[in-house]
Amino acid sequence: MPDLVEALRRDYDAPTLFAFERLLGRYSFMLTDQLDHLFFDAGLMPVFGKGHPKLGLKSYLHLGMCIHLVICEGKAAFERVRAEPLTLNEHAAKLTVSNGLFCTALFRYELFIFEAQKMRLLQTVMEPKRAQFSLPDPRLTAALDQIAMRLFGAVDIVPFMREQFRGPRFDHGYPEHYPTFSLDSNGVVVQDPSPATPS
Repeated sequence: MPDLVEALRRDYDAPTLFAFERLLGRYSFMLTDQLDHLFFDAGLMPVFGKGHPKLGLKSYLHLGMCIHLVICEGKAAFERVRAEPLTLNEHAAKLTVSNGLFCTALFRYELFIFEAQKMRLLQTVMEPKRAQFSLPDPRLTAALDQIAMRLFGAVDIVPFMREQFRGPRFDHGYPEHYPTFSLDSNGVVVQDPSPATPS
């Protein structure tokens, strides 16, 4: 992606790239207007084993990503989904976090780098507490994860983003030297005495 971003910014000025982004948004809205009800009709019922969602998508965020995927595939794909909304499921089967976020990351490149770095930083602090409050029943954990996924698509995005945009090409001379943390005997998060190492 860095090479593609550099090539786009070399070939197009900022106002033109902004116009492209706005076009992406407008075409996305056109499809969203037609597809919203197909996602929301099922509500949370599929999570509880009742009803069948018409769209094979984990969350509303995934719907937006899938729409971007359709747009990337060109006019014929776009027009087909407009005419036959349920054909979106063909694209949903090919959807990944990577190709679903591609368009947004292309236009919001620096923001995505910042978000990835921030998520790694937050993980170093939050992980000890998350482990402490893990539920003992894996079935209950799985059920709550499904509800969270349906409501908040970011549950699927965060683990992916934490692994992206690492290294000298993205840190701009400020390497990610994060401290590590653990729980002490009183359940308080404390910084480990060991020296920080690059993430």
